[in-house]
Amino acid sequence: MRQAVQQGTPARVLLQNWTRDGEMFVNEVTLLPLGGTSRSPDYYLGFQRDVSTRGAVAFQRDRAMPRVADQRRQEGVRDCIASLERALGTGIDATLGRWLKVAATATATIAEGALDTGEVNDDPHHLAHPFSPDDLIVQLRRRTEEAAPGVRVQVTREPRFPERIFGCQQALVDTLGYAVDALLRFSPLAEIRVDLSIELGNGEQGFPRFTVFPVPGNGEQSKPLQDSGVPGPWAGLSFPEVVRQVTLCGATLTVEPDFTFHLRAHTPVNLAAAQDGARRYQQRRLQVLIGEDNPVNWKMLTGLLQHQHHDVRVAENGVQILDALQEERPDVLFLDLYMPGLDGAEVAAHIRDEERREGLPRLPIIAVSAATEPGDQSRCLAAGVDAFLGKPVDRDQLHALLWEVLGNRPGDRGRARGRPVSIADHHDLELDQALQAVDYDLDLFAGMLDAFRADFPERMGMLEAALEKRDVTEAGFIAHTLKGALSNFNAAEAVGLANALGDQIGRAQTQEARETLKLMDDTVRRFMAWASESVALRRREQRRDRTETQATSVDGRSVLVVEDSADTRLMLTEFLRRDGYVVHCACNGEEALQQLAAETPDLILMDCVMPVMDGLEACRRIKSHDEYADVPLLIITALNDESSAGEAIRAGATDFITKPIFLPVLRQRLRQLVLSRERHQRIRYLAYHDNLTGLPNRARFHQELDELLQSAQGGGREHALMYLDLDQFKIVNDTCGHAAGDELLKELGEVLSGQVRNGDLVARLGGDEFGVLLRDCRLEDGVAVAEKVIDAVRNFIFFWEEQAFFIGASAGVVAISAESSTTGDLLSAADTACYAAKSGGRGRVEVYRREAGQVRQESEQLQLVPRITRALEGDRFVLYRQQIVPLSAPVEHVPHYEVLVRMLDEDGTIVPPAHFIPSAERYQVMPRVDRWVIRHALKHLRDEHLHSEQPVRYSINLSGTTLIEKGFGDFLEEQLSVSGVPPQWLCFEITETATIRQMDAAVAFINRIRSLGCAFALDDFGAGLSSFGYLKTLPVDFIKIDGRFVRDLLEETFDQAMVEAIQRIGSVMGIETIAEFVENEAVMARLREIGVNYAQGYGIHRPEPLPGPLQVPA
Repeated sequence: MRQAVQQGTPARVLLQNWTRDGEMFVNEVTLLPLGGTSRSPDYYLGFQRDVSTRGAVAFQRDRAMPRVADQRRQEGVRDCIASLERALGTGIDATLGRWLKVAATATATIAEGALDTGEVNDDPHHLAHPFSPDDLIVQLRRRTEEAAPGVRVQVTREPRFPERIFGCQQALVDTLGYAVDALLRFSPLAEIRVDLSIELGNGEQGFPRFTVFPVPGNGEQSKPLQDSGVPGPWAGLSFPEVVRQVTLCGATLTVEPDFTFHLRAHTPVNLAAAQDGARRYQQRRLQVLIGEDNPVNWKMLTGLLQHQHHDVRVAENGVQILDALQEERPDVLFLDLYMPGLDGAEVAAHIRDEERREGLPRLPIIAVSAATEPGDQSRCLAAGVDAFLGKPVDRDQLHALLWEVLGNRPGDRGRARGRPVSIADHHDLELDQALQAVDYDLDLFAGMLDAFRADFPERMGMLEAALEKRDVTEAGFIAHTLKGALSNFNAAEAVGLANALGDQIGRAQTQEARETLKLMDDTVRRFMAWASESVALRRREQRRDRTETQATSVDGRSVLVVEDSADTRLMLTEFLRRDGYVVHCACNGEEALQQLAAETPDLILMDCVMPVMDGLEACRRIKSHDEYADVPLLIITALNDESSAGEAIRAGATDFITKPIFLPVLRQRLRQLVLSRERHQRIRYLAYHDNLTGLPNRARFHQELDELLQSAQGGGREHALMYLDLDQFKIVNDTCGHAAGDELLKELGEVLSGQVRNGDLVARLGGDEFGVLLRDCRLEDGVAVAEKVIDAVRNFIFFWEEQAFFIGASAGVVAISAESSTTGDLLSAADTACYAAKSGGRGRVEVYRREAGQVRQESEQLQLVPRITRALEGDRFVLYRQQIVPLSAPVEHVPHYEVLVRMLDEDGTIVPPAHFIPSAERYQVMPRVDRWVIRHALKHLRDEHLHSEQPVRYSINLSGTTLIEKGFGDFLEEQLSVSGVPPQWLCFEITETATIRQMDAAVAFINRIRSLGCAFALDDFGAGLSSFGYLKTLPVDFIKIDGRFVRDLLEETFDQAMVEAIQRIGSVMGIETIAEFVENEAVMARLREIGVNYAQGYGIHRPEPLPGPLQVPA
């Protein structure tokens, strides 16, 4: 810190210190340089925090030590200076030439307590206010349940105990929490009793008394549930320290040898008056008017009042307040002291004048402000304000003040109320401390934070403008408003800076104020980031807590009680029903088995010794059935020895409990069993279900398939297996992103599940592959189901961000029969049939039949690969071409053809492309075929057209694997260079599917080859209705409209609409369109009307071999 002070940089240290009584404590000291230069600041803003008591005090260095009338505050400041001197290793005056002084009046009141541990700080433990004992018990139960879920807190209450008492609720809660913590740590129990009684005093008075004592358990059943006990601020203190703290809070705490704690409040209760006052306070619904210009402040106050079911209106300036009073006079007015226009004192004076003139009843007015200057208070009291409420507003103070003002209880209305602001930086600030002021309402706090976040930049801009104009009055008003808003969040560091800023503005130190303003802006933004993150984290914790709470709820769960003793059976039945269980009963093991056959319960509670069939034998029989294997079974036995317990566990019992039955322990055991089973079921569900779609996963599919195969081989049953693969999934996934792909799979999962019977199984096997098991289904019926599934997928339209997609599917079906060998063979056969369906045109169903020897089997596809390879080596491919003609008469037209390839088999037979290209693509042979086509097409162009100077354009198809093959671009450039064929004579056709699968690589390749002069066409456009979205990305010259939309153009209005849409898009983007599958003149005429540029099909020109000699080996 010495170096930091000498260099004028911020610093933070921990100081070990001692009180006048010799007690050691630790302070955290932070110094922030403000004003001046980086090496010589004008003054420092310092924060000191007692890390033991969380007390805090702000100090500010100035030019001279102020005159302090209170000797104790002088001693406190000297103590702080001495601490800093010890940290610096030298005197403050020698190093800096200035002293530290208390920054502001509000923080000076904190200094009096924070620097003297003998004086009680004005914290929530010492704020007496009226409260309901029920609230106290609720908090105590919540704390106990968090630490020990199985321990019950039973409460008995003396009839004359008041419904509302006056005292320190937080102190009482923490004291009782300390008592419960001690009981959980040192006394085996399953239940805690809290008695609320009145210790009579003189006359009508009495003293509230709380007695806490354990209800002991027996043996191993009543061990402490959790070592950590009940969390609380006094959990780590010794009993004498707690007694001292409780005494300071206005109560007495004693303990008896049997761990019975007695807590007696010192504040007497007038039973009749307290009950009447509380009753009036609780029953009355108040009409409240809030006058406040800061949205953060009025939102906070509104939320606190609405929690008590009061009706609230808001006015944001003095004129609006007076207008609201004319419309409807409220029960109470909360009035901000500093508002634009009429301030709070002026509004109060106007209201009192009107009451005197009109003879109106006196309206209770409560001033709300962070200012505590005596002059302000005197002015407001003279104007007619009834009481003061300090900022940040505390819930309990607010309720106490309402009771005091409206109930006419005596009190010092001139005393400003408000919990001191804890000056600690926001990194150390707990969210609970910030939420305390808004009754722990997270949504209210978040709403206030949003309002402040929206309001803060504007107010900072106004403040900067006021400082620029040296308007001290306006700047001081805005700084005060910001301080009040920040106080609502307990943003202590920012509040301290706002205090310093106000002082600088008041002394007209505008340059220093600008520096402080920058620091405050950064501090507030860091605080808001922290607060937003903390709120999000707390919400996640709340969701998790709600999930866990729901997981342990027993409402509606069924229990089978198996007990031969009628009285025990009745006792258990009534006990369980009161806890929310649905109870079924049986008198012995045989009856239990009969009931299980009718309905499976969530839990079984079974006596060990019974007639007819005892509990152990019944347990063995129950657990021998797979459907009951995961049902928790609790054995009740009077035999409390290890051998009996071991026998019960070996029989299959989940747990056991001994007689006599201690009901709280039984409740705990049953809840643990419920939670354990649900966790097991959740784990099992996750292990056997797909996390995205919720369908069974591959592991569950294999398990079910194995069972069906065994039933077919051993029992002669027949089933069917369907393997389904989506046709257009990757287009959606790559075009719209993984989020769209995930949503598509979820929706398709529902579509598929809706097409099969309840006993069938639909599973996601991975990616876009699904498996369906049809139980007790002949192959012919399985094919019918598969066709039904394919139709459902074909008719399904997936919408994503204003785009529509048709998603087709192909399926392969195989019979599961006695002749089937293994599950692996079945899956391989189904996959082969599915691939055959894809190769045959997609959107189809293919059946695998071993005995028919169909060429759709994968082995036959594989056998084609050597034939293709040999054809490549022997140049046994033939090129054909099909003409593409313009539909309008162009000025100049270069003949345009699509190049097609055929394979010559070893016997000279021409093999069509639909037969060999799928195998070539599947087994990565297609790039070699494409290279052969390019070499021979360029050779033909050179020989037949280049020499004769006859321009022509040839369109050559490129497969998806060729498009992304490394080195293919270099090969193409080389072939163009060697052949000498102009690049303008070539057009390369790429399919929509191949392009989308490798979008980046495809775009790079197209740009490279187009730069040479070649053209590109996008083939089969519109097949997935996804093409429009990426046309802007792909630099193509032609769109080839998918033939499915052209073939039935004259009959299908949808096809006409699609062709018209594609043509309009192409025209707008400057891309020419080519219609495929044109088979007659009528279709050509309609295409011409629509405006399509070119046409191609059998109705125009049938494919013909390239002119010249065929390259066929002898």
